[in-house]
Amino acid sequence: FAFILRKGIPDFLEKRQLMTVSPYNENLAWLDHSIHVIKFYKPDGQILQFPTSETWSFIRQWLLDDKVLIGRLSDNGNSYLPERDDFYVFSTTTALAESFSITLPNFFPDKTSFAVYDPALTRVVYPARNFETSRDEIVLRDIQEGVDLWRQWGWSGLFATPDWRADGSQVVLTAQPLDSTKDYISPELFSISPSGHATQLTHLSKYLAGYLIVNPKWSPDGRFVAFVFVKDSTRLNEGRFLYVLDTKTGIVTDYCAPTTWVFYWSPNSDHIAFESGTNPQSIIVLDISNNQAQIAIDGNAIPGPLLHGWVSWPPPEK
Repeated sequence: FAFILRKGIPDFLEKRQLMTVSPYNENLAWLDHSIHVIKFYKPDGQILQFPTSETWSFIRQWLLDDKVLIGRLSDNGNSYLPERDDFYVFSTTTALAESFSITLPNFFPDKTSFAVYDPALTRVVYPARNFETSRDEIVLRDIQEGVDLWRQWGWSGLFATPDWRADGSQVVLTAQPLDSTKDYISPELFSISPSGHATQLTHLSKYLAGYLIVNPKWSPDGRFVAFVFVKDSTRLNEGRFLYVLDTKTGIVTDYCAPTTWVFYWSPNSDHIAFESGTNPQSIIVLDISNNQAQIAIDGNAIPGPLLHGWVSWPPPEK
């Protein structure tokens, strides 16, 4: 896995979303605003470097292993405009950045929640505001046809970002089950197909209340979903633990592991690297095949490590 040490940068996006690993764990992208370049580190040791524009904000997501989606700043320096999503798609193959401006009805983003696209750029999941009911919603939309395929009450706040599988076959997200007898139900995980077919993956609200589920991530093999479980939705900075759902069995495992919001799957889907959420912060690697964990980077020895992804690069030659 790849990490970098940074100090004195308080903003989450500045620390996290300038460096990211591709869906198949092969390429590392680094948007270096200090010298106005974007760099791509390849498994063979090759480093590709391209100039950037002042209108580039941060890397929002990978689309494929050779394309990244980068937020675009407006004339007033704002990355988030109502009803519209502006971004670039940069290809390492062509070395070109294509500009997009997509209309999203009732689009209601903020600094930690934004639209997430499938790898083919034909579907988008985004946070919306229903002004008739004053509720936050999550919407799946067909970009090409301009129609909504699925929508449901959702929490569009801190790090509730949906996650598409690398092949675009499913997106996992956090939403509230619809129940006409209740104004609020604690969130559950849902898997949505590109056609809008929804499957509820968890049923924790039958037994618990007042919690949050954030930052769900598919394992590369598509069997597991890891997520951060916040025990008290009114106290976001404490009581955060790493959970894993086995979609084959429906079993949710609490690994009793305090964490920040940040974790990454290994390429073979049997390990998770995560930030410990302790002081000092360390990097922990959890083996879900045998339920064992070990400290990979000790925060006492290397202060302030930040996790940016897991890469499947060959070991360096001795």
